[in-house]
Amino acid sequence: MTAAGAAADPGRNRASGRRKALKVLAGGAVAVAVAAVALIWYSAAHPPYADVYAGSRYGFTNPRSIAIVGGHVWVVNGGNGKDGSVTEMDASDGRWVQTLSGGEHGINGPAAVTADGTDVWVANYSSNSVTELDASSGRWVRTLSGGSYGFYEPDAIAVGGGHVWVGSGGSVTELDASSGRWVRTLSGRSYGFYGPSGIVIDGGHVWVSNYFRYGGRGGSVTELDASSGRWVDTLSNSRYGFNATEAIAVGGGHLWVANEGSGSVTELDASSGRWVATLSGRSYGFNGGPDAIAVGGGHVWVANVNSTGGLGSVTELDASTGHLTRIWSGYGYRLSNPAARSAFDNPAALFIDGSSLWVANSNAGSIPGGSVTKVPAG
Repeated sequence: MTAAGAAADPGRNRASGRRKALKVLAGGAVAVAVAAVALIWYSAAHPPYADVYAGSRYGFTNPRSIAIVGGHVWVVNGGNGKDGSVTEMDASDGRWVQTLSGGEHGINGPAAVTADGTDVWVANYSSNSVTELDASSGRWVRTLSGGSYGFYEPDAIAVGGGHVWVGSGGSVTELDASSGRWVRTLSGRSYGFYGPSGIVIDGGHVWVSNYFRYGGRGGSVTELDASSGRWVDTLSNSRYGFNATEAIAVGGGHLWVANEGSGSVTELDASSGRWVATLSGRSYGFNGGPDAIAVGGGHVWVANVNSTGGLGSVTELDASTGHLTRIWSGYGYRLSNPAARSAFDNPAALFIDGSSLWVANSNAGSIPGGSVTKVPAG
């Protein structure tokens, strides 16, 4: 700042003014250079710490979704040619608690998980079902399946306001969260559902990201009324920049949509669906294909698959402006696990829990099955 201010003064035609300005400029440049060197030294000498949880006891097999509630971390393992499972961890220290799998828990090819203070809800892609677990113990409560629910390869799920919303191939099903009772199934081209990939609830709105869209390439976002399931709008034309919309998040009055197909993130006004901005370009680090997105603590976090030497990265944005804060490479951390090559490896899911960012890595390179990483969130 001092250097910039001084640079404006030599416009005066006085030699003494020029000399003073040059002195200030030189002093400011030295100060900036010293500060930059100090910052580089500090960053190199004191990189942030990353807890990398992996190993056979966790039972990770292609982790692809994560939720945290009541001090418990729930990780969905899609499986590697197997039936998959759900791993429970202690959020305070990452300690393994249990791994739930098989018919006794109703887990079969799980794709997504969500949780509230009472229950954990798991969407089972392979068995066209939804499993409800007790959030305090992991005890199986019920498995919902059958034609009446309208589940077909469910791949997205969210809970809020006493309702559970499940996204399937071309529909969204609403359930009563207290009983698991079917409320309604919304389907048909008028809703614009075409491969629902993510669902978020914001007050009276339910927002659904659709990986595809009818009538052309790209993707779309459907807005529903949370109290009635009534269709409100489908956002799909070119100005939104949607292309293979893989994930959606909400926070601070803004919707954030990850476009895997175009390597971009679209920002929308959450009250109206109005387009605000589309962020793209190599400077954001999205070139690996943003695969997950989360909002919390004034920040937006975007998981980029295969963007850094085949391992991936996480981009941090300012939630109020959309400005780039930094790109976190998995190599820039001190790792708790000596077997890990990087803090991130094909990051597939993100979750903000207070001051921590949890990352589900679908492939952990030298660690078979995958891993979960906890890093400081800001």
